[in-house]
Amino acid sequence: MRNKKVPSMIAVGVSLMMVGYIGAKQIDSVDHSKKTEKVTVAAYNSETQPMIGIERREQSIVAMAMQDQMMKDAMGITTPETETQIQPETETQTETETQAEAKSEFSDIAIAQVNDYVNVRSIASTDGEVVGKLYNNSAATILGEENGWYQISSGNVVGYVKSEYVVVGDENLAKSVATRYAKVNTETLFVRSEPTTESKIIYMLPEGEDLVAIDESNPGWIKVTTEAGDGYISADYVVMTTDFVTAESTAE
Repeated sequence: MRNKKVPSMIAVGVSLMMVGYIGAKQIDSVDHSKKTEKVTVAAYNSETQPMIGIERREQSIVAMAMQDQMMKDAMGITTPETETQIQPETETQTETETQAEAKSEFSDIAIAQVNDYVNVRSIASTDGEVVGKLYNNSAATILGEENGWYQISSGNVVGYVKSEYVVVGDENLAKSVATRYAKVNTETLFVRSEPTTESKIIYMLPEGEDLVAIDESNPGWIKVTTEAGDGYISADYVVMTTDFVTAESTAE
C-alpha cells in the first residue's frame, strides 16, 4: 500500500509546482509591451502585493480541489452533481418503457362475441354487401373506425363489422380464445415440476422446439405439455406466438 501512495504524492507535488510555475509565467509574460510592463512593476508595489497572495491562495485551493476530485474518481465516488444529471435520464427511460409496455400486442385485436357469427360487410352500413362471416371467438385486426363500425382484416377478409359485436384490446379474452405457442430460443431449456427454479427438472427441451402454452397465469413461467407430462418453462427463453381462428370469406 505504501508503494502505491508515494507516486500519487509525487504526482500531486509536481502538479502543485506546475500550477505555481504557470502562475509565475503569467506574471512574467506581461513584459511584452509598455502597457504590460507597468503592470509587472506594479505587481511588486505594496498595494498590489496582497493580490499576488490572493492569487496564490486561489491556485492552492484549485490544486487541492483537483487533487480531491482525482482521489474521488480513483475511488469511484460519484458526486451529487453527477447523480442529479443521471436522475432525469432514468426517469425518462422509465416513462418510455412504461409507454412501450402499455401497448400490448392485443391492443388492436377484436374478438367476436356473438351467438353464432357477425356479418362482415363491404362498407360501414347494413346496406353493404356481405363479404364474410366472423364467427364467435374469432379474431380480427382493427384497421379503422367509422360511425359505429370497425374496419377489420381477418384471414382473407377485409370489411366492416358493427362495433357492438366485437371486443377490442382485451388481452385475457384474446389469449383464452387463441392457441399460444412457445418456441425455445436457447440451446437447452429445463422443464420443471413447479413454476420456480428450485423445483425438480422433469424434462429438457432442445432449441427450436415448439410447444402449446396451456397456462400463462404464473408471471415469468409458461405451462406446457411434454412427453414427461405437464411442466413449467421460463418465459425468458421462448418466443411466444398466437394463432387465432379468423373470418370465413363468402367467396370460399
